[in-house]
Amino acid sequence: NLGKIEEAMVQNVDAELMELCRQLSSEISLRVSSELEILRLKESRKIERETESVERKMLDDQVTHYKQKMEEALAQRDAAIQETEKWKKSFENIVAVDSDSIL
Repeated sequence: NLGKIEEAMVQNVDAELMELCRQLSSEISLRVSSELEILRLKESRKIERETESVERKMLDDQVTHYKQKMEEALAQRDAAIQETEKWKKSFENIVAVDSDSIL
């Protein structure tokens, strides 16, 4: 009778150890999965930041390019206005000289 009790206790201990091993295995698996997901998310975010940085640089370059184009266009406009004024004054001087010579 005592042998049966001891055998039952050993089986009970074995069953408890097996259950603890299953729980430990489950917890390790869950932790590894969580850590891998964290690493995946970090890598994904790193790639997103790099992509955003490249896009930002491209946009900054475009803004700089178009600012330069605008400044060139404004300079051309100012030069054209000055040239127009020069020709207008020249024409007015010619008309004034002609008017004086007619009188």
